[in-house]
Amino acid sequence: MSFAAAERFYERLADRTRRYGERPLDPGRRIALRANSTMLRTKAGQAAMLVLGELMSRMVRRIVLDFDDISFVPQLGGPLTGSLQHYILDRMQAAAPFGTFEAGPAEGGDYIISIGDTGGAWLIDGSDWNAYVGPAPSPLPPPTTDNIFGICLAVVTAVARVFAVPFPDMVAAARANLFAYAPESGESATFVAAGTHLGRLWFAGAGSVGSAAAYFLALAGYRFDARLFDMDIVKTENLDRSPIFLYADRGKAKVRSVARYLRQFGLSAIGHPHALDEASAWRNRHAGTPDLLIAAANERDVRFEIETQLPPIQIYGTTGKDWQANLFHHVPPAPCSCCAFPGHRSITDCAKGQAPAAEPSLPQVDAALPFLSFAAGLMAAAEISKVPLPGFPFVGNRGFFTPLGEEILFARPMSHRSDCHCSTRSRSAHRKMIANSRYASLSGL
Repeated sequence: MSFAAAERFYERLADRTRRYGERPLDPGRRIALRANSTMLRTKAGQAAMLVLGELMSRMVRRIVLDFDDISFVPQLGGPLTGSLQHYILDRMQAAAPFGTFEAGPAEGGDYIISIGDTGGAWLIDGSDWNAYVGPAPSPLPPPTTDNIFGICLAVVTAVARVFAVPFPDMVAAARANLFAYAPESGESATFVAAGTHLGRLWFAGAGSVGSAAAYFLALAGYRFDARLFDMDIVKTENLDRSPIFLYADRGKAKVRSVARYLRQFGLSAIGHPHALDEASAWRNRHAGTPDLLIAAANERDVRFEIETQLPPIQIYGTTGKDWQANLFHHVPPAPCSCCAFPGHRSITDCAKGQAPAAEPSLPQVDAALPFLSFAAGLMAAAEISKVPLPGFPFVGNRGFFTPLGEEILFARPMSHRSDCHCSTRSRSAHRKMIANSRYASLSGL
């Protein structure tokens, strides 16, 4: 592979980062990924290293895995068998074939990122729903479940901070609890076990956020039947914001790539290479279908399309302005997605908004930073995993991820917009439409 081809690849890979107004990390600095050996023997620890490898290989060119190789724990399942190192190296090379990825000891000048409760000057740690980044030692208690969401949030937060002040000597301490959207919570052990079937999940959008939500649900070990709707194909500039898309997926329908990945975990997955409003499965859906809708698209007036069709419970993430990702859940008749994104038939303010195209003749595009897309998908997956728990929902219907803030996570209630069409929707018709869905009892209709 030629030097010119590699430069073209990385220029396109970082396109959305530049459109966001940020600069990619120094391509010459090698990153060493380390992990506490005890942590690496757990499902959560291995999941965290997988996510760290997926994310960093799409942001930098040179990575060394500085930890002893180990077999995957049986709890991860699916395609995750054999050697942890070999799988991560294969995935990194498949995502960025022009990168240099290897296993071995760190050398002088390498930047070290460490997972575990002890390690380098600063570390990444997680315990159940809890996340911590900052100086050693970690203040988190030992985990009591196989919950991967807390430590995966810590990974995404750490990468954001490494990007914000490129390769900092120290990262300020920060904690978050993904169950309560607070710095810490006593609800850490409240968890739906892996293997639980979450029902029929329909993804309106299989791009960066939609694919990340599917990825984290599969990685956590949940069962579900997926239908994916997206008319777009994978392009090089999509690779850095999705943990699923690989170099070989370029030119293929996004829904096909995500469905293929989910099937490796033994999940039922059907891809519809159409926009939601053009898909017969959506237009002709039966009452009670689906159980949950992940509304991870922002084209073709998708919010209006969804909300005028008496939708089921919706849970989704978005990337936002100013280094922010958001979580939304809409449980009928609570405020709908058009209340969140005002306008009659408007395109949402997903990502940073409409970034200028490289040429006037090209379409406008959304711009987002890689870790924000990962975060939005992770937040959606974590929230979906809570739906079967008694008492759902547990926080306000809009959550915020602000990786550079003192408060990494917080949630706020969202109100009905008085002029929104959902205020005149027929409750009886809506009740009949969702009556046979798995989570219809959560609705106040």
